[in-house]
Amino acid sequence: MINALKKLTIFSHVILTHDWHPQGHVSFASTHGKKLFTSIDINGKKQELWPEHCVAHTKGAELSPLLERSNNEICIKKGEQKGLDSYSGFYIGHDQKVELKEILSHWETKEVYVCGLAFDFCVGQTAIDAAAFGFKTFIITDATKSVSK
Repeated sequence: MINALKKLTIFSHVILTHDWHPQGHVSFASTHGKKLFTSIDINGKKQELWPEHCVAHTKGAELSPLLERSNNEICIKKGEQKGLDSYSGFYIGHDQKVELKEILSHWETKEVYVCGLAFDFCVGQTAIDAAAFGFKTFIITDATKSVSK
């Protein structure tokens, strides 16, 4: 579905966000010796605990080989800091912005369409932040999956 969407001429630009976690990332349950899918408090913020995933420089961090890539895409890696989780493509952690807003503003983007994995975390938070920055925001539900259902 995403490959078909990327071919539509209504989309001027494609930006990918890509989890790229170091070993021992704060979001990994194994880092804390805790049960999967529980949450803990870190510096006053709720942290969901996940299985190890998207570990940088491993096969598990690779984008799907089925995803067609083009030279004009931008890929923003997120979750690279060991002690900070990042669901949104707009922020590192909960407060430090990445370049996504500046890129979209430079292109004079008015509308943002979001899809991918996972609606209830990364996709959803990216959409919330896009709307908060003033972009008219849409979630392409046919090309989006949730962790929980």
